[in-house]
Amino acid sequence: MFFAHRGYLIKKPENTVASFLEAIKIGAQAIEVDVVKTKDNKIICSHNHYLYKGKKLLGEVSKMEYSYIKKAITAYKLKNDKN
Repeated sequence: MFFAHRGYLIKKPENTVASFLEAIKIGAQAIEVDVVKTKDNKIICSHNHYLYKGKKLLGEVSKMEYSYIKKAITAYKLKNDKN
């Protein structure tokens, strides 16, 4: 059985729907993801229990609200987007 760990990381960002769909396109039969609950009880895909912005540790996911995490990830992505 072909498992895609966090999706297809070569083409798409890990733990995203786009990455999962790419994995399915190349024949993955299963996708393994890690999930973590935020402070406000939202479930998110995250490889570990801590959120980093680049190499900087922002904190533990379970102690952050979803809106903060989303804002931090969006800001980092916009700053580092090569397109």
